[in-house]
Amino acid sequence: MEKFSIKEKDIYNRQKVSFHLVCNRQESYNN
Repeated sequence: MEKFSIKEKDIYNRQKVSFHLVCNRQESYNN
């Protein structure tokens, strides 16, 4: 069942990716 439209899924995926990038950046700062 597809609840999300393509656009919403694209936005969601981009937010997820940017969130991971921020987490990775903070981890590298800590190391």
